[in-house]
Amino acid sequence: YADPQARTQHAIGLNIDMTWRVKDSTQVVLAAATIIDQGVGGQVEGVPVHTIRLEMNHALADGLRFDLSLEAEIENGRGHDDWLALTPALALTWQFNPTAAWVSNVEIEWEKRRGSKTGTLGATLATGLQLRL
Repeated sequence: YADPQARTQHAIGLNIDMTWRVKDSTQVVLAAATIIDQGVGGQVEGVPVHTIRLEMNHALADGLRFDLSLEAEIENGRGHDDWLALTPALALTWQFNPTAAWVSNVEIEWEKRRGSKTGTLGATLATGLQLRL
């Protein structure tokens, strides 16, 4: 859409994923990305967002998987709406047949605006059935 008040933003789009398979049951993934997206604060559109994510997946038993991750996201609102977000997450997946799994996860997100003395903290707990068609 055309918005006469929106400024042109520039960023080099980049997406890098590196996977290290420690053994058959465990892998570690390091991912980094730069995109242009709407800011966390919702006041600025088209801000460069830089993300780095470290994730570990481990098969505990046949059909049972444990995932642990930590993500850091920096939004560069060009000095007037800069944000930092840190998100650790934990998930447990039970794949009880080839097309269905029970997934439970908890995610905690901490966000802080540049120049602010305090941040906000939120938590999400989700569980449900995942169907693969």
